[in-house]
Amino acid sequence: FPIIYAAILILLCVVMAVQTLRRPVDRATPGLTREEFLARAVSVIIGVGLVAASIWAIGLIGYLPATFAYLVVAMWAMGFRHPLWLVVLAAVMTGALYAAFSIGLNVPLPVGSLFE
Repeated sequence: FPIIYAAILILLCVVMAVQTLRRPVDRATPGLTREEFLARAVSVIIGVGLVAASIWAIGLIGYLPATFAYLVVAMWAMGFRHPLWLVVLAAVMTGALYAAFSIGLNVPLPVGSLFE
């Protein structure tokens, strides 16, 4: 079931990407200057890089620390700069995800190769 679900999500992402790329630029990005468009493109590249780094870190240090670090860095990169709330929100979200998957769905989460 998870593989089928993932395949459907990947297919839908590909369809959305193709539709977006086929759309004329002025319809896809109305009123953006070249600099604004490049700034948004850089933000997307940074986001993809953070996700890739998070996936790598999950294999190395495990789900909990990697997800917490990813959330802190991602929220900071998106402009949320309050240090206390940054840590509190990341901890609450990490805990909620852990509870949902590990406790609620009984799915074992990776512990990382450093801790095996």
